[in-house]
Amino acid sequence: MIDPRGMTVMDWCSQVTLTLSVYGPVPTLRDEEHWASWAEEILALPIVAATVPPGPRAFPDWRSWAERFVQVFLQ
Repeated sequence: MIDPRGMTVMDWCSQVTLTLSVYGPVPTLRDEEHWASWAEEILALPIVAATVPPGPRAFPDWRSWAERFVQVFLQ
């Protein structure tokens, strides 16, 4: 999984979209303000949901959530 440090939200989400697209339809983030909605759609993929990732709305910003998401998804 892609480490979000040093990336913009748009770059990170694009990379994650490419990486996860082999597991099913993955949305494209079109507006950085809607990162949490995008993240919720990502969490609906069965391969991702099986890891019981954190919900994005519990985090103050996208990077905090992304760092935790990567930790959980890679366990």
